[in-house]
Amino acid sequence: MRFWRLHQILSFLGHAHIQNFFTNREWVQIIQANPYVIQHPIILSQTSTILREVAVKHLTGKDV
Repeated sequence: MRFWRLHQILSFLGHAHIQNFFTNREWVQIIQANPYVIQHPIILSQTSTILREVAVKHLTGKDV
């Protein structure tokens, strides 16, 4: 129920005001209470690192 209310607040405020709405301590509490936290990564760490490196190269134009 708490997350539904949080969703309603965030939807009402829009993205521009979200960062100023909660304090850092409140954000930590919200994140820690998240029941949808990934317990086991879907992608291996090595694969994730390679994907990140490729994305950075592509965005900086160094993949040519």
